Amino acid sequence: MMNQNSLSNSGVVFWAGVALAIGSFGVVLASVFYALSPVVAALPIPGVPTDSAYNGMISGRGTMMAAGMIGVISDVVFIAGTLLLMVFRTPASLQIERLGWALVSIGVTIFIFVDSLAAGVLTQLAALDSALTTFAGFKLLFNAFFIFGTITVGLGVPAVLVGELKATSSILSKPLVWIGILFSLAGLVASVLYFVNVALPQLIGISIAGVSLIFSIYGIQIARRSNS
Repeated sequence: MMNQNSLSNSGVVFWAGVALAIGSFGVVLASVFYALSPVVAALPIPGVPTDSAYNGMISGRGTMMAAGMIGVISDVVFIAGTLLLMVFRTPASLQIERLGWALVSIGVTIFIFVDSLAAGVLTQLAALDSALTTFAGFKLLFNAFFIFGTITVGLGVPAVLVGELKATSSILSKPLVWIGILFSLAGLVASVLYFVNVALPQLIGISIAGVSLIFSIYGIQIARRSNS
């Protein structure tokens, strides 16, 4: 029975790793489209005039819609992988890893709202006449979700990866672990500074893309290790 359960968990962990790799790589692709959009529309910046964000959303409507649609689908797959890993994968060395997966799951769930607003709300409002006031409210909501999602992911990623630093047989190289942790902390700090009107939008965007790229590699390695 133990062997059967072990084989069953191994299969689940394999598909969880695949989901993590695919979902996080999708977030990287979504980040590329956000990067191709006007910064005032795509990223949270404190104190930006509403008309500037509105005009940016109009000029970047195509890339914002692409980013949002790719992002929503990728977020869902990403969350499925993190939840399965939280439940079925034995932590590399520290039980805090499970808390980390839970925080990452919550953070990516928040980003479903970010991407949904980008694809289905803000871009649509930008196409309407006399929608500036409504747009302003939803843009503030977009910024808030973006910031809180980045903070939550920034808290979760170090908790996930720190176990790999202490593991006797880490499946992710130490440099990649440190890069992932630094990306997440950079996003966390930049997001907190948003509340004191310090604008570091590109750093926030780079941190999300960087963490997602590291997690894509991590997912591949988890899937490979589960089959060995």
